[in-house]
Amino acid sequence: MTRSVIVLAAIMGWFVAWHTTDAQSATNTVSDKNSTLPKVSSQVPATAAELFKRSYALETAGRYVEAAEVILPLHETRNGDQELVMLRLGWLNYLQGQHNVSIHYYRLALRTNGHSIDALLGITLPLLAQQRYRETAAFAGSVLELSRLNQTALQRMMVATEGQKQWENLLGYATTLASHYPTDTDALVYMARAHLWLNHKNLARDAYVKVLNRIPGHLEATAFLKQ
Repeated sequence: MTRSVIVLAAIMGWFVAWHTTDAQSATNTVSDKNSTLPKVSSQVPATAAELFKRSYALETAGRYVEAAEVILPLHETRNGDQELVMLRLGWLNYLQGQHNVSIHYYRLALRTNGHSIDALLGITLPLLAQQRYRETAAFAGSVLELSRLNQTALQRMMVATEGQKQWENLLGYATTLASHYPTDTDALVYMARAHLWLNHKNLARDAYVKVLNRIPGHLEATAFLKQ
């Protein structure tokens, strides 16, 4: 009888030890899967820096909804770097295809800082996605008033003027961009398109030749030069 008790105790001890080891292994496996993202402690309130860090990591992983949700609570806090939060929410909602929500947050950022070039350029992205070219031109124009040769603003103005079929204006922005940023291939592409619409075929050809010098095999330039 004593021997049976001893054997049973040994078996039970082995069973408990086996399950404990298995549970620890499972915990480690889950931990390994989540180790690529920074963790926010559930015991101590996370700092704004920790939340931003996790948001950036989630964005890099393509998890845009979660990246926005992580920093959304900071929108309601006094010391949460409100302007950055709104810029981030504008950007992350744009990446999700939530263009109206994106515009909403960029407008909030502009209420905070009307001279923010980041916000003025940011809002042009969802506006262009919705083909709202006149509004895009207005915001990009505001950037050019603050920074006359801003490359991104000139690029957005090219898209907006092409969308409105304003060929002379398109040529002007493309020429300015190509003059100050000679390696900007898009400037030459839009310049060539403007020349074509204005019936300047030889000038369009010259622009497309320069495009191929920068991007050999560029499809649009190659197709035109084969004509």
